[in-house]
Parts: sequence; C-alpha cells; structure tokens
Amino acid sequence: MKIPADCILLTGTDVAADESSLTGEPEQVVKSDVNEHNVTDNPSPFLLAGTLLASGSGTALVCAVGIHTRSGQAEQKLNIEEDVTPLQGKLETIANQVGGLGVAVAILTFVIVVGKLFIETLRDPAKDFLSVSTINLIVNYLILSITVIVVAVPEGLPLAVTISLAYSVKKMRKENNLVRRLDASETMGGANEICTDKTGTLTKNQMTVQEIYINQQVVRGKVRGLTVDQYASADLLVQGVLWNCSARIERDPRTGVLEPKGNCTEIGLIRYLMSAGIQVQDIIREKESKILQTIPFNSSRKRASTAVMLKDSKVRVFLKGAPEIVINYCTTYFDKDGTQQELTEEIKQKILDEVVTDTFAKKAYRTLMICARDITQ
Repeated sequence: MKIPADCILLTGTDVAADESSLTGEPEQVVKSDVNEHNVTDNPSPFLLAGTLLASGSGTALVCAVGIHTRSGQAEQKLNIEEDVTPLQGKLETIANQVGGLGVAVAILTFVIVVGKLFIETLRDPAKDFLSVSTINLIVNYLILSITVIVVAVPEGLPLAVTISLAYSVKKMRKENNLVRRLDASETMGGANEICTDKTGTLTKNQMTVQEIYINQQVVRGKVRGLTVDQYASADLLVQGVLWNCSARIERDPRTGVLEPKGNCTEIGLIRYLMSAGIQVQDIIREKESKILQTIPFNSSRKRASTAVMLKDSKVRVFLKGAPEIVINYCTTYFDKDGTQQELTEEIKQKILDEVVTDTFAKKAYRTLMICARDITQ
C-alpha cells in the first residue's frame, strides 16, 4: 500500500518500504519499530509519505501530512522559481542600461528641440508658441524622442543570443551532453564534473540480467541449455537463483500473468529464468518443503545463504552475493565441458580481474556470484 503521511513505526513485523519514488534507489529499506530501533543500526522507524509498503504490517503514528511531509517539502522546493543564469543576468543588465540611456537621450533630445523652438518663437514676434503649427512641431519632436528610445533597443541581440545558444547545444550534443533547454546550455557547458543517478529516474526502475558467466564463457541474453539439464552447472544455477531467494511468484489479478514480487534484484533474476523457459513457480513451490534455514543478505555479510534438504538426505547450501566475497568459499568450478575442476588461486584472481572487473564492472553492472556445496547432516 502507499503510505499517505510521514509516520513513525510503533509496532511492526518484517516491515520494508520501497522508497524509490523519493530516492531513486530500487532496494527495499527495512524498517524497525521504535522499541527495537537502535541509533547504531541501519533500520529506521520512519515511514515516508508517497513511498510503498512492500512487506510486513504494523501500527504507525502520523507525524506530518501534506506540504509538511518530506515529499511535500521537496515539491515546494521544485516549484520555486529558478535563478537566472549568468548570461540572462548580463543580458538583463545590458537591457536596463541601454533602456536607461535611450530614455535619457530621448528626454534630452526632446528638451533641446523644444527649447530651440521656444527661443525661436520668442525672437520672432509674428510667431505664436500656442499656434497649431508650433503644436504640430512639438508632437513631431515627441515622436522623434520615442523613436530614439525604440531605436536604442538592439533588435538583433535576442536573435543573436538564441543562435549562439542553439549552436552551443549542438556542440554539446556531440560530447554526449544532451541539453533540452537553450538557457541551460550555459550552465551545463561550464560544468567540470557531472554526477548522475539513473536508477529509477531515466530507466524503468527494473533490474534485468544483461550478461552471465557460465562454463568459462560470457553469454549475453538467454543461456542455451537452461531448459535442458545437459550441464550440472545450469541446474545448479536455476536452483541457486530460485531456492536462495526471498522473492515470490504471484498471479496478477488484472492480467492473470504470473509476476515475481519482492526484492528488485531477485525479481530480475527470476524474470531472466522465466524468459529462458524455466517453470519457476514449480521449483519455488518445491523449495518450500525443503528449506532448512535461510540467512538473508545484509550489507555487512554481502551474501545470502540457504540450506536445502535433498532427496538423498544430503544438505545443499547455496550462497549468493558479492563475487569477491563468495569466491573465497569456492573450491571447484565448471569448465567449458560442464565438468568440475579445481579452483586455484590463480584462476580465482583471473575470474575477478577479467570477468568481474573488466567485463562486468566497467559496464556498471551489478555483479552477483552464485555457488553451492553439498554437505552431510
């Protein structure tokens, strides 16, 4: 459900919130009630308006509503008029100076020509200052003064500035810096470093599997053989994703299609298997009667573990997490033929350097390693 106000969690069980609408981060944030909360721990008791309650239930105390919530304050700041850019400020200064100078020259011109007309009228007794011809001259002098003001404003300046900014936008686009507004090109052009966060902002806020390393080869897209158990590595990969997983499969009441729900990273892994033709709902349903113990992922361990009872009374432990952590628990790996080989320190370092770092990390991928080990009870 969508949280309608800023609240403090008084009592709750397994409460987690999806705060991607505020932070852009797809990871769910675990919440703890005020009785269990400790300032040294990561979980906080605060529920923010506009975010989604992803799991759990509890009772909360409303602390702020409307514009007083964190999301309301952010909207107010976004609605504040933006400051003018340096170029706009300079143009405004020039316009004021030119306008002031034009008005001063126009007034001076009008005073001089009218003064000259007044002096000439006084010298010639036959002329009347209030005659029709004299008034017509004064009106012409007034029009002349207004013309001076109009001419003083540079008509070509706005066009020249627009053309200059359009040229700047085109030049910046060649440098992979796309600017939508012309007046923003000056600010973006003067930036030395640009820090961006695209998750949930420029993307769908969905994690998807791009590449996978299996049997000593990097495969982009679907993995051949996942639907056929010709390799033990493929079977272990499916089990390692679905059994060591907190996500669930639910049927959408509107479309009737099975959709994974839960952690965004695990949702991406499950969707990858579903796209490869794996009947994930049957495997997940099977695991519920086999799970012995589960240790969820956290930032300190950087891995998640699940112990599963197999048919031959053996226990298989699955491990999933950061490659530099998980690989230290591995002793064998699958080669190109799908057979297990000894994992030496040299091969470990080669996998971390060539695959994890050079192939995946340089593309800004979130990299996970999945492994398994059979043990006796």
